Amino acid sequence: MIFTGYNVTDQWFFYQWYSPNWDRQTGGDFNTCSFTKDPNFNGLVEKVRATTDETEKKNLYRDLQTMIHNQVPDIPIYVQPNILGFANRVQGYKYFGAISVDFWRLWLDDSKAMVKPS
Repeated sequence: MIFTGYNVTDQWFFYQWYSPNWDRQTGGDFNTCSFTKDPNFNGLVEKVRATTDETEKKNLYRDLQTMIHNQVPDIPIYVQPNILGFANRVQGYKYFGAISVDFWRLWLDDSKAMVKPS
């Protein structure tokens, strides 16, 4: 499973397959192109977004992945590789395998800078 150990509900399940996210007067966003509607899936998304128990989240993610695998609501044509580069002084980045643009944990460590700030 690629979706365990990190809360990726909003990045993947919520924006891509959660039908209330696209089935509204204002429309959805570019990620909601499958137009799938499954009340059971929606309920699991709501449940995983509400829980703080990591074991329960892991089990719910497994259930969500199984539903997506079995239903095949869309078929990705390709997955773009994530290539990131950081200066040595950028610290705190952790790649989770799903979304690589999670920068809110980053900080700068000037002691690791190649040129020390004056």
